[in-house]
Amino acid sequence: MRIATLGAGNIGGNLGILWARAGHEVVFSSRHPEQLDDLVAEAGPNASAADPATAVADADVVLDALPFATSLGLDPDLVAGKVVVAAGNYYPGRDGEIDLDGTTQAGAIAARLPDSDVVKAFNMMAANVMRQHIDDGEGTGAVVFVAGDDPAAVAIAEQLVRDSLFTPVVTGDLATGAGFEPGTEVYGKRLTEDEARRHFGLEDTP
Repeated sequence: MRIATLGAGNIGGNLGILWARAGHEVVFSSRHPEQLDDLVAEAGPNASAADPATAVADADVVLDALPFATSLGLDPDLVAGKVVVAAGNYYPGRDGEIDLDGTTQAGAIAARLPDSDVVKAFNMMAANVMRQHIDDGEGTGAVVFVAGDDPAAVAIAEQLVRDSLFTPVVTGDLATGAGFEPGTEVYGKRLTEDEARRHFGLEDTP
């Protein structure tokens, strides 16, 4: 797949490395792509850097690893027709007071991007665990939750979770993403698949 990362910091950078090493074509984006040379070199020959518009233009999937308030300001036309993996979280101390109008954090992003297939994933996994996967080349068995309304987009996100050496657990539609937002019992925890499925009342793993 062709993947563009909006944000090339701890989350976007580490996931991009893992995906590039798994064989995906990854374009890290920044307003100053010339500052990403070291990141591109670490990710290897499948990686490059560009400004956001150039990075997203030919991408199949866009990783939104921006601060939440910045994500809410995305140009819908920029990511129209793309699968958008929403990895950000709303932190009032950083993002300011935002009225979510009764929806979830990912729901607010989806409302902003009506022509994109938004999937919530990677928001509750610490960057240091991603870094461990890069350094060790092995998975930790930790779960990454996935929530989304479009089955094809959810399947893509599941594959990207596996390609980053995590274990995907789909919680349901996008609204179920509220169950792993900041402040929930599972946020930031490293769970096994069985623990994760039990928490959400999902059927036993076959």
